[in-house]
Amino acid sequence: MSRRATFSLILAVVLSCPVGTALAGVQTTIPDVPSYLWYKGCGPTAGGMVIGYWDAHGYPNMITAGDGTNSWSTNQAAVKAMIASSGHIADYWGVDDPPPHHSDDCVADFMLTSRDPRPDGATFENQIHTGLIGYANYTGYTNAVGNWRYFGLGYSGGLWGQFRSEIDSGRPMVLYVDSTGDGTSDHFVPAFGYRYDGNDPTNPTNPQYLAYNTYEPLNEPNWYPFVPATAKTRYAITSGAWFDPYNAPPVASAGGPYVLDTGLGGSINLDGSGSSDTDGNVVDWAWDLNQDGYADLWGETTPLTAADLDSLGWTLGEWRDILLEVTDNQGATDTAMARLTYVPEPASALLVGLGGALLAFRRNRRSARGL
Repeated sequence: MSRRATFSLILAVVLSCPVGTALAGVQTTIPDVPSYLWYKGCGPTAGGMVIGYWDAHGYPNMITAGDGTNSWSTNQAAVKAMIASSGHIADYWGVDDPPPHHSDDCVADFMLTSRDPRPDGATFENQIHTGLIGYANYTGYTNAVGNWRYFGLGYSGGLWGQFRSEIDSGRPMVLYVDSTGDGTSDHFVPAFGYRYDGNDPTNPTNPQYLAYNTYEPLNEPNWYPFVPATAKTRYAITSGAWFDPYNAPPVASAGGPYVLDTGLGGSINLDGSGSSDTDGNVVDWAWDLNQDGYADLWGETTPLTAADLDSLGWTLGEWRDILLEVTDNQGATDTAMARLTYVPEPASALLVGLGGALLAFRRNRRSARGL
């Protein structure tokens, strides 16, 4: 990012702050998120700004008409068509229970905005991310991922932690907020920055988020309190949706080969710490010891005991290929296998061997006697 772009963003942020409000001790923002005015629903408008951002950051097929940019001032017709196409408006605005006459071709379509029984422009909060993923797929980007989450868990995790992670990774989010301060969320906004006082993000003072509210004049981001809607504060939050147009899957590493020897304590550690993810992090490790499609153990490193194998029907002396499935923070998965051998303790193996030899000796003697 150029110094000029950085300065422009900082200037816009400073100008958006109320007079007398000091900037917080920790602040992170995403530059270049386009600003659009409300068009045929706050959900698709907010989502449209996220799409516009990605169109200018490596995904140019998301807005292709007109001059091919994400600009509201120079390419407004194409931007509006991306948010809500003419087909969407004809089929779902001002019409009671309309039969669909066009294939989904805009953000509002994939968000199911305005579809019966919702009023014109209304979108459910759990369909923001699915709408963004659907539109990305429609424009040819088939590795898009996303999800949504209620506020929950205070500041030690939950939405605050997810929000900071997304902003730190350069991915704007859509938040579902209470625009009036009555305790009930009724509006969606694109959010692309956070700040707070203090040094502990899990115990912040005055946490805030940066967003366009879709109503005020263009290029005016605003800071709002990052608090739950129960606070009955304007632009307080109920939930948030995140979106990534491309998620590289993780790479699983199951370690091994492993040998569980009943004579050496009867326990080993399975180690999946070699697993990795280039654009995120691995959050789940599931070990399938029978390859029956069901996880038997969980964890990056996890102890495995002889009792575990006995309960799963393993027998002494056999080997199998066990399976590790890892999942990244965006829900993508990968698998890897490792060889596991189940070895009896030496004393048991020796007794089994001696027993077999003795039995063979007795049979040979009886045979020699003609019995």
